[in-house]
Amino acid sequence: MQSAGRVQQENLELVARAGALIADGFATGGEDVFAADAVFHFANAHLPDLDGDHRGVHAIAALFRRLASGSDVGFSVNPVSIAPHGDELVITCVTNTVGFPGVAIEVDAVVVWRVFEGRIQEVWDIPATSTAREIADPAGRG
Repeated sequence: MQSAGRVQQENLELVARAGALIADGFATGGEDVFAADAVFHFANAHLPDLDGDHRGVHAIAALFRRLASGSDVGFSVNPVSIAPHGDELVITCVTNTVGFPGVAIEVDAVVVWRVFEGRIQEVWDIPATSTAREIADPAGRG
């Protein structure tokens, strides 16, 4: 049996790998990170076409590809903190950047990742949409 500290470290590393997948548009697949039946709960009333549960690694990848393709400056995640909670949960605080025609915004979010048997099983993305901030165009066009 693995020690609690070792399981937590492995979970942190797995969530970091998920972050790298998101950053590179799932170019390397993700089947070794997400369970086949993983669910990503995306709650954002400002993005109704994306709001809801995305089931399976391919649907999760499609969610992030759609976020990036719907943005004129792409989509990026800046991790602020990451902490394990027990042997199954990892909690991250992030600042997401996404652009829409004429404006780029930052949104703070808490993301809860549930890991079991070496794969991410479930994710809850909880954005602070009421306090989104307009920022200078990160692409440097304006």
